[in-house]
Amino acid sequence: MVRDFPEHHFGRRPLSHFGNEYDVSYTVPLQGLRRADAKWMWLADVLCRHYADICVYHPDAEPAAAYRHGPFTHTTHQTAAFRSTHRMYPVEASRYGLRYASGGPNAGHSYVASLAQHYYLTGNRTSREALLEVADWSV
Repeated sequence: MVRDFPEHHFGRRPLSHFGNEYDVSYTVPLQGLRRADAKWMWLADVLCRHYADICVYHPDAEPAAAYRHGPFTHTTHQTAAFRSTHRMYPVEASRYGLRYASGGPNAGHSYVASLAQHYYLTGNRTSREALLEVADWSV
């Protein structure tokens, strides 16, 4: 692992920035339903609300049309979470010769089944609206 920005590590461990990659917000409620465990369902609710609010780029003011209403799911790996946001390509990618650098919306990793599932289980309209927003963006 690349050891950059140690001041942003908690207890000598790097901060995680993998959030909703690979649609963990879809699998967590499945575990909650399988186990009939409210803790899993609470976590699923938090993940889906985060995805709908943070991981979908809602503004219409973005000058680049490709960014409007797309999902920000994958981030650059092997660099501090502080530097690897969904909306930029961190300098560490070139500095350390990382093979994978990302930022911006990605239609190939548009995981929205969790938003549909969250809406059906909870009736949360925000998840429904985010699902339709990303679906329209995908088309």
